[in-house]
Amino acid sequence: MRYISKILAGALLLGSSIIVLPARAGVLGVNASASATAVALGQPATMTVTWSVIRDVQTCQSTVTSAFGRLHAGSPKDPVVLTVPTMLSQTIPCGNNPTLFTFTETVVIPADVARRVQQLGSASVVYVRQFDNSQGPVVDGQLNLPLRSSAAGDFAVTRLALSFDNGAPARVLALNEPLSAFAEVTFTGTGLLQAQWEIAGPGSTAGTPVFRVLSQVRQYLASGDTVTFRSPPLPTSTAGLYFVRLRITDPAPGFQPPEVRYFVLESRAGHDLPGRALGLGSPPPRALLVPDSVFSWEPIRGARAYQLEIYDTGESSSVGLPDLDNASGEPRPGEVAQALSRPAVTGMYVSGRETRTALAPNVRAHLVPGRRYFWRVLAIGDDGAVIGVSPMRELRTP
Repeated sequence: MRYISKILAGALLLGSSIIVLPARAGVLGVNASASATAVALGQPATMTVTWSVIRDVQTCQSTVTSAFGRLHAGSPKDPVVLTVPTMLSQTIPCGNNPTLFTFTETVVIPADVARRVQQLGSASVVYVRQFDNSQGPVVDGQLNLPLRSSAAGDFAVTRLALSFDNGAPARVLALNEPLSAFAEVTFTGTGLLQAQWEIAGPGSTAGTPVFRVLSQVRQYLASGDTVTFRSPPLPTSTAGLYFVRLRITDPAPGFQPPEVRYFVLESRAGHDLPGRALGLGSPPPRALLVPDSVFSWEPIRGARAYQLEIYDTGESSSVGLPDLDNASGEPRPGEVAQALSRPAVTGMYVSGRETRTALAPNVRAHLVPGRRYFWRVLAIGDDGAVIGVSPMRELRTP
């Protein structure tokens, strides 16, 4: 009752300071708390912010609103370095007692924002929101977060990237061919990372994947950096589609774990593949790869997925010089056999509902400038068997 009396008198105790508010204001006061205690330099920050807003009983509307938030360098009077456009709104009918409104939001602070704050000469950032009850002045709530070096920040995982040995997020391979996955983990601070490698096999990937644990990961990480983990050997004794992930259990990341996928074929992945002929669309033979190049092909009925494979010929390209001995532009059988004697240098997995794709940046990164490559597309059925194969087509990099 003593606390309520102070509120009705127009004063609210927040932390160690008392804010004196105008009489008959719709919103009496705002308090904030967050899951993060600091912002690490050079790293993005994701925090959960909880706002506690007290509304006056004497003059009130039923809805309390905050249209947006602002992140300032140092203090609310300093420059705005980030605007958070999320609106917070909640409706509670007016009653006989002051009403507490609770709002929760997730705020992502990009890495360059903290760097800009430092360049402006500030050692902290302040997150400000104005709350309005449509009567009386708006009331500010604020949250102060100091800047810290990445090593001194809270222990957190900020990024997780998965790939196979060729750097791609998908692989097609033969029965019993060895395979491992790699996880690149970026973190801040210092602490014990706990995670587990998990896999879902052909028995469940046709519907809702059911993951089982392959191995546990427990490693002490220090000084905020990037570390790479290798999975245990992945199963390839049964044909079909597999999903692999590294699920981090502590510290819990603020994102869902990514997955990589691989197909185990009933036949050899390199040479004598069965299946119907699969026609190619773009790019045309001997095309020069450009940033907006699109790879397309004809659909195959019953395809669960398509795998785009790119093979290195081992030769440099002679862009602009036609091959007068091979007017069709189709690779010679001997060249194809030589390329297939080595694994594909990169590739992409595409859903069976798609018949076109551009190359992802991590796929393009494996292609060397001034080189001749061959590419083809495999259509893969529900059981992991190849049901369609395109001819090889030449591709050149500038």
